[in-house]
Amino acid sequence: MIRRSMLSTVLLSAFLWTGVAMGDALDLDNAAKEHFKAGIAYADDPSGPKWEEALKEFRAAYRTTPTSKLMNNIGLCALNLERDGEAIEAFEAYLAGGGESNLKPKHRKQIETDIATLTASLVKVSLQAVPDELTLIDKRENAKGQVVINLYQAKGGKASLGLHPGRHKITAEAPGYTSAEWILEADPASSHQHSFELVADKKPEAAATTVLPQQNQTPATTEPPKNAKSGTPTGVYIGLAATGVFAAAATTTGIIAMGKSKDLDKITDAAAADDAKGTVKTWALITDIGIGAAVVSAGVTAYLYFTAPKRTPEKQAATKTIQFAPFVTPNVAGGAVFGRF
Repeated sequence: MIRRSMLSTVLLSAFLWTGVAMGDALDLDNAAKEHFKAGIAYADDPSGPKWEEALKEFRAAYRTTPTSKLMNNIGLCALNLERDGEAIEAFEAYLAGGGESNLKPKHRKQIETDIATLTASLVKVSLQAVPDELTLIDKRENAKGQVVINLYQAKGGKASLGLHPGRHKITAEAPGYTSAEWILEADPASSHQHSFELVADKKPEAAATTVLPQQNQTPATTEPPKNAKSGTPTGVYIGLAATGVFAAAATTTGIIAMGKSKDLDKITDAAAADDAKGTVKTWALITDIGIGAAVVSAGVTAYLYFTAPKRTPEKQAATKTIQFAPFVTPNVAGGAVFGRF
């Protein structure tokens, strides 16, 4: 293999020295010549040969101008990438096509020897794949400690690979599927079979995409639940306000009437006393009217409140109620406010 790598560099360097002339000698069209020159440049990159990029360019040149003379370059790149099966096929096609006219017998013999050596140690791998098309990523650490990565395509649910001996980690990937790995310990000249059955990525459950009706929406034709009745009527609040006004007025006039009544004892003039008594009676009458109005208003308010539909128990617990009740005694008139807060 070391001898083969040295020959690869020598041959590619020879092409690079006369890249344009070699392109003409190979009878390549203009597009193929450009790919050919790019492949030579990648193979002779100052930072080190870029075999993968060079292989792509030489294959592109071959697709444009399919001549067996390009197979030598393709074979050299495949060999350095440890794509042993592809290297064997390319070298055999190169020799079967006659090879270069200026290829010396010694070099031809070397290619034949290397084909025999690669074939003797070739690892044959047969793969079955689900889905039918997927990408195979082959990772292997070579003798120099370098990680070699090669990509292959499985089509029609099958793939046949010719690999270099050693430990391989092959990962199968396909869009929409969960990837799978296979660790292969490949001895020289061994054969292996494996099936990749990728599982489709789990789709979101149907429940996650189902639009549920909003709980607070009620059809127009549906009657409201019996335990969800309306709150306190507006008339109750108006009645409470009116009751308060009447009670307050009665309280005020009652106090005035009582004050006038106490002043009667201080009046000595009979005519003035009669007038004062009339005034006291008037204020007393107004007070009685106010008290009566307050009592009637309170009664109406109570009726409206107790006959109104009640809230649910939960809402009743949070409801604030206020009630006002007037009262009159011989000495004072007033009202009381009570309720639940």
